[in-house]
Amino acid sequence: MLKINTLIVDDEQPAIEELYYQCSQYIDKKNIYDLSNPKQTTKTIQDHDIQLIFLDINMPYISGIKLAGQIAKLDNPPYIIFVTAYDEYAVKAFELNAVDYIQKPIDAKRFEQTIEKITDKINNPQSAKITKNKIKQTTQFLGGKITAVGTNPNDRYIFNLQDITHFHAEGPVVFVHTGKKCSKRVHYQLQELEKALPENFVRAHKSHIVNTEHISRMYLWQKSNYQIELNNQETIPVSRRYSARVKAKLNW
Repeated sequence: MLKINTLIVDDEQPAIEELYYQCSQYIDKKNIYDLSNPKQTTKTIQDHDIQLIFLDINMPYISGIKLAGQIAKLDNPPYIIFVTAYDEYAVKAFELNAVDYIQKPIDAKRFEQTIEKITDKINNPQSAKITKNKIKQTTQFLGGKITAVGTNPNDRYIFNLQDITHFHAEGPVVFVHTGKKCSKRVHYQLQELEKALPENFVRAHKSHIVNTEHISRMYLWQKSNYQIELNNQETIPVSRRYSARVKAKLNW
């Protein structure tokens, strides 16, 4: 039996009981903790030196995705296994460098595979070190790519960051655009993108982030407002609030 301090976080008691049972087949029961209140997660991790966490994604008050970002800021973040009934989160989970992703209802053989991955990381300290370093980068895009969803919820599109011209928001929904004028929805907010994207991306407007490598010119448009023209002739507004930042990026 593994002796790794493990935490189960889920707002539904039946789900906790199922996960507890699955975990107890491989992990000593003395090392298994559970929480139905996600707000107590970081404190519990620190109080009990948690090394592995099974984290539900769809919870009230705070999503597992957002909570993972908070966990990543800890000095020694645990390995994260996402557990959810919604397979649409699978790609997002791996962008966040989760060790694995389990879909409800839990399949025993699939769970065994997850345990094998954890065991491998425990037995391979160098691999574990690399993984924990990556978990700290939960807000970063890995390998220079970002995923987007299509009209069909089962579709996934992979974009190289260098091909992206800009992101724009329509209310809470954010779209990624490429030079070929392709537009797809992403599971990020502009605030998240602004923090995570490389330096060649700049916030130009409350609703727009632009890749400076695709800008052909910036010009005065209305009064003291500017407008950006991209290489594909699309135009992006530049608000007063962000104009100085854009000018600095373009060596204006």
